[in-house]
Amino acid sequence: RARRLSEDAEIIMFERGEHISFANCGLPYHIGGAIAERDKLLVQSADGMRKRYRGDVRTRHEVLGINRDAQSVTVRNLQTGKEIHLTPHEGPGSFSGQMTADGNTIFVASNKGRDRIAFGRIQIGPEGASEIEVLRGRDDAELESFAITPKTRQGADDLVALVWNVAGRSELELLDLETSKARRISLGADLIGGLDWSNDGRKLALVARGANRPSNIFVLDTSNGL
Repeated sequence: RARRLSEDAEIIMFERGEHISFANCGLPYHIGGAIAERDKLLVQSADGMRKRYRGDVRTRHEVLGINRDAQSVTVRNLQTGKEIHLTPHEGPGSFSGQMTADGNTIFVASNKGRDRIAFGRIQIGPEGASEIEVLRGRDDAELESFAITPKTRQGADDLVALVWNVAGRSELELLDLETSKARRISLGADLIGGLDWSNDGRKLALVARGANRPSNIFVLDTSNGL
């Protein structure tokens, strides 16, 4: 997921054991003799993960602590006993956004001053830009993407589609900017993306897929309100 979101991101994965992916559900078959070779239970190897996703995979490393305020991670190499303190971050936060047609408002996804990425807006006036007003944030998830309706782009308080990353799975919400009410939409999918509103702002198209289902295109009719 991290590589899909950014081709340039530096990704480091730590695993306390020797293997990063092990099919525990296959152990009874291995014990019973149906699966003779134990290596058949290894779903993905560290080397395979490195080649496929261009990530730094470190087995036999234990994460001792995560400091969200300082954005740092402390790790111990279990083979050498050496502790490593990682602080690879720059700037006050990340930003991505969309501006309304009149140029008076920017809707943003940002983690400035926060542990997790949230949805907010910045007002643009004669004296410059305001601070970020957080419109929707969650303690259990980070905002992955959002899409505003054509009406919102024209400056009206309408709907916004929000996709949250909750422990690696996507959750879809519809946020009413006028009432500040959010409604979670269940699609039974692991990953959601490709958000696109119809011209009248009543229907939302998206792509969703799961571990046991192929990618599907969904069209949600929001004309009945929240």
